[in-house]
Amino acid sequence: MPVEPRPLSAETIMSLRRAAQAGGPAGTRAKIILLAHQGRTDVAIAAELGIARQTVARWRRRFEAAADGVVPDGTGVLADAPRSGRPPVPEIPVLLATATAPPEGGRSAAGLAARLGLSAATVRRVWRRWGVVVHRDRIRSESGVLAGEIERFGGLYLNGGDGAFAYWLRTGRPATGPADAGTFEPMLALLDAADSRDECFPERRDLEFEQFLDQLLPARPDGTVLRVVVSDPAMTDSDVIMPWLARPDVRIGPPPSAGWAIFLAAVIAAELGPGTGAAAGTRIADRVERLRRSAPDGREPIRWIA
Repeated sequence: MPVEPRPLSAETIMSLRRAAQAGGPAGTRAKIILLAHQGRTDVAIAAELGIARQTVARWRRRFEAAADGVVPDGTGVLADAPRSGRPPVPEIPVLLATATAPPEGGRSAAGLAARLGLSAATVRRVWRRWGVVVHRDRIRSESGVLAGEIERFGGLYLNGGDGAFAYWLRTGRPATGPADAGTFEPMLALLDAADSRDECFPERRDLEFEQFLDQLLPARPDGTVLRVVVSDPAMTDSDVIMPWLARPDVRIGPPPSAGWAIFLAAVIAAELGPGTGAAAGTRIADRVERLRRSAPDGREPIRWIA
């Protein structure tokens, strides 16, 4: 007998569809809820997805127990629960605290660890991962990701599975202060409307990426170079992009060690500063990465210039 579907908001249905497109365990759970919303039985859903009926029933119960199942940013009851073992290293808070550490006793790994409630070994591990070098009179990073090194965020580009983001790296004096929290609101509005965008021709991918780079340069602040971090090194393997790699005022390449999404989160966090940076940077980067992974090839690129 068909099951009466539970009413779902349009926002929740969109979040479920994106999770289903992204695949993985959470994607299967999202498919369960979407099929249930169509009135399908547990047995029918299990047969279609090739999973146990008990699994279908369990996730339907968990979803029903939640207020609306999925919150607007796509996380919630269908996400994987935290796993046991060593907790994740709070890399972004360490980077933010490092950039703002006082010279007197606060720039040692031990001093920073005491401020954050971490071990000195954890702080040193983050420093090694991001190439952070701490001196008495200066703190710098090989990755160019610390507040004070970043002048401001430049733009975001998504084209199917390809992603790139740009920021202006200060080459001389320290950068200006933190950005306003509303800096990224137009970008988030564009991401929310991404499903309605038209398709484009895949053979234009390198030309679309070059257009993104062309649009960035007029906004270049004095005393900066343009840093563009790509999700896949193959994005630069094009005759169209090759001239950009030789420019002294542009640096294009993949993240040096951290993943693309966490690198994006770290840049946004540095832009916004210690107050809201860590949480906002991670939230925005997760949203961008889910959209990048779920977007089909051939969709018109998402291009935002700050």
